[in-house]
Amino acid sequence: MKMRLNATRLSLAVGLVNAMVAGTVAANEFVLEEIVVTAQKREQSIQDVPISVSAVSGEKIEEAGITDLANLSAYVPNLNISDGGETTNIFMRGLGSGVNFGFEQSVGMYIDGIYYGRDRQYRSPFLDLERVEVLRGPQGTLFGKNTIAGAINITTAKPTRELEGNVSVEYEPEYNTQTITGVLSGPLSDTLAGRLAVKHSETDGFLENTLTGDDEPAEDEFVIRGTLLWEPTDTLEVITKLETAEFDTNGRNTQISEVGSPGLLALYRLADPAFDGELNDKTSKQEEFAEIDSDNFSVTVNYDLGGFTLTSISGYSAYEFTEQQDADYSPLEVLPQAFDQDFEQLSQEIRLTSPIGGDFDYIVGFYYQTTELEHSRLTSGNGGPLGLDVRFGNEAFATPSARYTTFEQDSDSYALFAQGTWHITDTWRLTGGLRYTDEEKTADQGVDFTRFGTTVAIDPVTEAQLHARATLFWNTFGSFEHQFNDVDRNEEDVSPMVNLQWDVTDDVMLYTSLSKGFKGGGFNPNDVAGNNLEFDEEEATAFEFGGKTTLADGAAQLNFALFYTEYDNLQVSSFDGTVFVVTNAAAATTQGLEVDGIWRLTENLTVTGAFAWLDTEFDEFDTAACSVAQNPQNDPTCTQDLAGEDLTFAPELTANLGVQYVRPLTDSLELRTRLDVNYSDEYQIQQDLDPADRVESHTLINASVGLASNEDNWSLALIGQNLTDEDHRTYSFDVPIQLGTHAALITPPRTLAIRATYNF
Repeated sequence: MKMRLNATRLSLAVGLVNAMVAGTVAANEFVLEEIVVTAQKREQSIQDVPISVSAVSGEKIEEAGITDLANLSAYVPNLNISDGGETTNIFMRGLGSGVNFGFEQSVGMYIDGIYYGRDRQYRSPFLDLERVEVLRGPQGTLFGKNTIAGAINITTAKPTRELEGNVSVEYEPEYNTQTITGVLSGPLSDTLAGRLAVKHSETDGFLENTLTGDDEPAEDEFVIRGTLLWEPTDTLEVITKLETAEFDTNGRNTQISEVGSPGLLALYRLADPAFDGELNDKTSKQEEFAEIDSDNFSVTVNYDLGGFTLTSISGYSAYEFTEQQDADYSPLEVLPQAFDQDFEQLSQEIRLTSPIGGDFDYIVGFYYQTTELEHSRLTSGNGGPLGLDVRFGNEAFATPSARYTTFEQDSDSYALFAQGTWHITDTWRLTGGLRYTDEEKTADQGVDFTRFGTTVAIDPVTEAQLHARATLFWNTFGSFEHQFNDVDRNEEDVSPMVNLQWDVTDDVMLYTSLSKGFKGGGFNPNDVAGNNLEFDEEEATAFEFGGKTTLADGAAQLNFALFYTEYDNLQVSSFDGTVFVVTNAAAATTQGLEVDGIWRLTENLTVTGAFAWLDTEFDEFDTAACSVAQNPQNDPTCTQDLAGEDLTFAPELTANLGVQYVRPLTDSLELRTRLDVNYSDEYQIQQDLDPADRVESHTLINASVGLASNEDNWSLALIGQNLTDEDHRTYSFDVPIQLGTHAALITPPRTLAIRATYNF
């Protein structure tokens, strides 16, 4: 009886839904707006692209209060971007680059066709965007070598032929967050148009530093971008863009979350009686700051050759990064650390795009990139506050000294690529692609022992005693003086892909694809022992089957993708509490399912949703670094076998649900509301799979409610982020020297901001 009743209820529910869909569409006669993307280097409807791709419009980014890629990742299943303390963690489908400045990115980021390959560039705030596309799976043919997990394709807004602009002011009182954004766009002559976008934001921070009395991290950001569009003829378009940005931070979102021993807790409280060692809204550490100054310049030329389009994209990107860090993360002054990093990149892409509409269309091109990276790290050490001289029975462990690590790398990369589509019939299409890449890297890397807080080397002859003590101290914790000069490596790779599409009906498209990708090998700037400098390239073979469907006479869309990917020589970096260990895991596998959809239920109500299931596993990895719990003696040779274990940053389930409701209140006023619910399952953070470093399952709820004019020339909105005040960790790691102690970063707390916008 119960089974029959449930079946009856299900049948009634299905029938009711079908009736609602049919009735709603017939009554309102509305369809979804077409979403246009450039995931295949030409403008296409997202429903025609045989790739698992999510697109978020600039309008949604603004309405939802999404400020950067880290915020955006909560809205895109199988994408995980977060601050990792030293670097930005960027993972897709369980694959990312880990904590290492020398790693290439597994998820490539492109802004207006320019590749931005350093993790620091992922921290830039969103400003005046047209859309963001997230492409999952290897994208090597058209996007290049460092898209082995996927790509993020960002398009900024272009100049307009009519005068327009906007000013937006946002204020959040709890943490004194203030943001002002302005955009002005319009014609400068008959053939020239310009666009200027400016953003300034500052906040006091959400953590109380009980040692200094400051609120952290206090941030100050300024970005300005100017764009010119020149169209001297109907066949020529030139877009020039210049952007400069400054990001200043005082303090960091880090705190000790677990204390290794009662003795350490007593020492911490001796330095700061308010220290509690719990994961909350407090921290206790020495003063910290970070500064990033960046400049980006690009020129894009599109020339119409009678149906064919010749495109040239020239780009220059550079930044300077400076940081002062408390690397022991405690109220004690044990490991103050200073970073300096300078980066420059020049790139050039030329491609020819054929017209569409015939039996065969194609894209062919050439890409060149050259980069220069300079990185230094000064880690000063003083074991006296921890009583290490007593523990080890030697004054060397209470004698201040420093370890100065330097790294310089030059890289040149060339690539030829081609992709073509054969329209076998009106409903069947076969696409094939190939990319050849040649890359050369040259590096210098070294470690010197220096005076505490300086880069002045200790002379082993005239300062023999100090040098001997510094050597004993740093050798004990895995660091040895060394110097590598002009180390080089050269790699060649051919990345193919093949894709088959079938238009089952006008509203249903199925596809299957097989592709290979690779991520370049390189050098480890964190090699403080002198025995872990080089790592090999990483390769992936990916299979995908998916579909794009349009339902309810255009009022709904439902898309899905099943994927299976095998990785060889997976690059992994882990911190064992003393040093960073870089290895190539033998093999790993990821597989899963992604589903996303949108349904315009009524003229006023739209529902979006997405779901992802992910299964990851190391197939072979018997050289993984041990966790601190497994290796309390700090044996540098300690390894563990992680075959059969999960990869990091790979939650089994992620999902999101969005509801948007827009309703006219009067002839000139409308109500705009939005609710977003984002869920993530638990996942491991560190490559040593220490159970203390896990992110627990969590749900983030964001919402906004506002009033706007029907002509959209003004709006006033209340925006809430993390409404349930979730305080889970977003990253966690071993604290150096202090065995068993862990530090963590937490998600920002609940905020309520008011935003006023004027459009003209």
